[in-house]
Amino acid sequence: MRTPGSAEARLFDRVEQSAVEDSELLKLIVVVASRRGEQCQGLDIRSLSSSSERKIRDMTEILLLTSFIGLSLGSFLNSCFYRIPRGIPLGKPRSFCPACLQTLAWFDLVPLVSYVVNGGKCRSCSSSIPASYPLTEIALCVLAVAFVLMYGLSLQALSSLMLCFLFLLIGRIDWVHFVVPNILVGTGFVVAFALKLSTQADLLGDLSASIFSFVFLLIVRVIGDALARRPSMGMGDLKLAALVGFSLGLFNGCLAIWMAALGGTVYTILRKNAHEKRIPFGSFMAASTIILVLLEKDIQEIADRWLNSIQ
Repeated sequence: MRTPGSAEARLFDRVEQSAVEDSELLKLIVVVASRRGEQCQGLDIRSLSSSSERKIRDMTEILLLTSFIGLSLGSFLNSCFYRIPRGIPLGKPRSFCPACLQTLAWFDLVPLVSYVVNGGKCRSCSSSIPASYPLTEIALCVLAVAFVLMYGLSLQALSSLMLCFLFLLIGRIDWVHFVVPNILVGTGFVVAFALKLSTQADLLGDLSASIFSFVFLLIVRVIGDALARRPSMGMGDLKLAALVGFSLGLFNGCLAIWMAALGGTVYTILRKNAHEKRIPFGSFMAASTIILVLLEKDIQEIADRWLNSIQ
């Protein structure tokens, strides 16, 4: 029999209450019981082990499916990245090689796999495919898995993923074309609103953060225009700042803009083309926002600890 209050008894109680999800814990129970000559009374090890293995198998299947969805979203983002700035509809024509304009077959469009099989080249004309394409697919795959692990199969996970999808798309377009499409910013507000509903956030506070972010960058733009005697920032950056503020709230929104300013400063110092005066500030805001969406839980815990420490 187990001694009441012993470590073994507490371990068995924990198992019986939580229905054990870790197969390693089951092995530990059996080892402890056998060493102490105790019997696992009232505990069906086989059924618990079977349940644990089934849950692990289900979770593995979910993560594999999530990975495929993430890769597919990355492939779709690549298509949006090429088409939206050029005004090409997303539905027609079918996917084609930008170099030779050859329509791509379905087996040329398998996310990541087609790139590897074809050696990073077009199957028709052998022109190189930019490495940013498979990297984008991998990035969306990692983000999809991360959000499912953080929030499970929930509206919050889906909304967070779609928000990062939009910011990644905006960042890539601004980096190459120095433009922030209004359609993507508007869609971002819709997705951010859905995310707020799923988390029961303070909509009024987030709207205030959006207005504050827009006005703050507007003031920076006016001052910059006066000092440089030329446009220092596009309206797209201001609209994107409003989206960042609405998505992240006041504190994280300000943090994202500060991180973007820091990244833009470093980029200006290190860039090789000294004649290019434009800075893709929207790309830096998009990158900092994705980072903060991923770290939102950790930042909130740090903020709560800090507030508790000063009270």
